[in-house]
Amino acid sequence: MSERNQKIEPIVIIGAGPGGLATAKALLDEGLPPLLLEASDAIGGQWNTSASHSGVWPDMVTNTSKATTVFSDLAHSDDTPMFPSAAQVGAYLNEYAKTFALNERVRTGAQVEQIERRQDKGFRVHYLDNDGRHTLDASSVVIASGRYNKPKMPQQIDGLNSFAGRGGLIHAFDYPGSAAFKGQRVLTLGNNISGLEIASDLAAEPSTAVFSSCRKARYIIKKYHESIPADWRFFNRAALFIGRTLPPEVAAAGLREQILQLHGNPFDFGAHEPSENLMEAGLAQCQNYLDLCQEGRIQSRDMPTQVSAAEVTFADGRTEAIDAIIAGTGYDLNLPYLSEELQHALNLDNADLDLYQYTFNPKVEGLAFVGQLQLTGPYFPVLELQARWIAMVFAGHRPLVHPDAMSNQIHQFRELRKLGAPLLFHEVAVELATAAGLEPDIADFPELAAGLVFGPLIPAQFRLTGHNCNPKGREQLDAALAAVGQTATPEVQQEQLDLLTMLAQQPNPWPPIAAALTAIKPNQ
Repeated sequence: MSERNQKIEPIVIIGAGPGGLATAKALLDEGLPPLLLEASDAIGGQWNTSASHSGVWPDMVTNTSKATTVFSDLAHSDDTPMFPSAAQVGAYLNEYAKTFALNERVRTGAQVEQIERRQDKGFRVHYLDNDGRHTLDASSVVIASGRYNKPKMPQQIDGLNSFAGRGGLIHAFDYPGSAAFKGQRVLTLGNNISGLEIASDLAAEPSTAVFSSCRKARYIIKKYHESIPADWRFFNRAALFIGRTLPPEVAAAGLREQILQLHGNPFDFGAHEPSENLMEAGLAQCQNYLDLCQEGRIQSRDMPTQVSAAEVTFADGRTEAIDAIIAGTGYDLNLPYLSEELQHALNLDNADLDLYQYTFNPKVEGLAFVGQLQLTGPYFPVLELQARWIAMVFAGHRPLVHPDAMSNQIHQFRELRKLGAPLLFHEVAVELATAAGLEPDIADFPELAAGLVFGPLIPAQFRLTGHNCNPKGREQLDAALAAVGQTATPEVQQEQLDLLTMLAQQPNPWPPIAAALTAIKPNQ
C-alpha cells in the first residue's frame, strides 16, 4: 500500500467565512478531518472587512436580525443589538472559531489556483501561499468561497466606462462609506438591497445629493416594523404553507397586499411604481429608503441610457451632472479555480451551476457547495443546514437520493430560474432541513406548533430532531428566542388560525398544515 493511501486525507474546505467555519465544525462533529484554505490573512469571509474579497463596508449593519444571523450552537453575546454591525458579526465568527477549535484547521494566505479530480477518486488541490506553490490530495472538497465577490457592471449604458466625474465609477463591492462622497452628486445604479442601502447611507449626509436609478421598480420591505424584524414576519413556515398550497399568483397577490399595508407603495413615497404582479416586480429590503425618497433626500430615476463625461442622461430624457456613480448591479458566480472538466460537469455559467438542493451534483461524487446561491433573506441558518447535511453524507449517515432524482430537481431549478423566481430563505431552509432529516415534524412537537409555524425560523429549531440533535434542544430553542424577546409557545391570533383553516380547506394543502392545525386548535 502506498504512503499516500496509508494516511487519512483531509476534507478540504475552500474559504473560512461563515459557510466554511460551519462546515468545519460539522465535519469535526462527525470525526472527519477538515482543512480550510483561506485566501486572506484572517477568517470571516465577507465579514472580515479588511479582506480584498469583502464587499462589506466597515459601518454596515445587517438587514437580518441576530435571531437568524447566528448558528445553532453558539449564541450572540448579550449586548449584541437586534441588527449587528459588520464588526460584531466578524467578532461572532472569531468567537465561533475559538469555541470549537477551528483556527488550528485553517491555513490563511492560501490562494487556491485549481481543483481537479483524481483518477483514483478524490481531488487534487493546488494553492499558492507565501512559501510558494503547493499541491495536496483531498478525499472530498467543499466549496465555501462566497457568492458575492465578483462584481457585475451594467453593460447596457452607453459611455458608462468613460464616465469622468470626480468621484469616479465604482461597484457597490468597493463602496468605502458615505464620507468619501461628501458634497458630491452621486448616482446609484440598481434597486436590490445593496443599491438601496448605499443610497440610504449616502443620503444621511446632508451635503450629498443622491439619485437612485433602477431598471424596474421593486416592492420594498423595511427590515423591521413595529419592532418586528422582517425575517420573522415574512420568512416563516406560515409563509411556506401559503406558497406550497395556493396558486403562485394568488400567494403573490396576498403577499403584495401585506407589503402595501405594512410599508406602502413606493410610488407614494416618490419612488418608481412597481408592477402589480409581485413576481414580475420582485422584492428588496431597506429600512430608510422610502422615507428618504419622501423627504427628497433620494431622487428616483430610470436607469441611465447614456453617459457623456460627467453628465448622465436617463430613459425619460432628463439629464443630471453627476460626480460619482456606484453600481449595485449584482455579482457573477466566481469559481475560477475549478478545473475545466469540473466546470463542464457542473454546467457552470456566470449565474448558476447544477446542484441538487443547492449543495450536491450527481456527476461529481465527493464535491459539495455551501452558500453558492443568491438568497432573499438570512444566510446563516441555510449555511449551517448545508454544512450539517454535507457532514452527514460524507460520514455515511445520510445517503443521497438516486442520481436521476437529483437531476430532475436540478432541471426544475433551472426552469424556475428562467422565470426569475427568487430563492426565499424559508423555502430553502425547509427544503435543506427535509433533505437532511432535520425538519421537525409538527405532530411530534404539538406544544411548539404555534412557534414553529408563526415564529422566527431560527437555527435552534433544526436541533430538535434528526442526526446530532441536541438532547436539550427545547432549552436551546427557549434560550435563543428569549434573547430576542420571543417565546417558543406564542399566543396564536384569530387571523392566524383563520389562515391555517383556509389553507387546510384548499384542494391540495401541504401536509404539515393539518398537523399544525390539529396541534394549535385545542389550545385556543
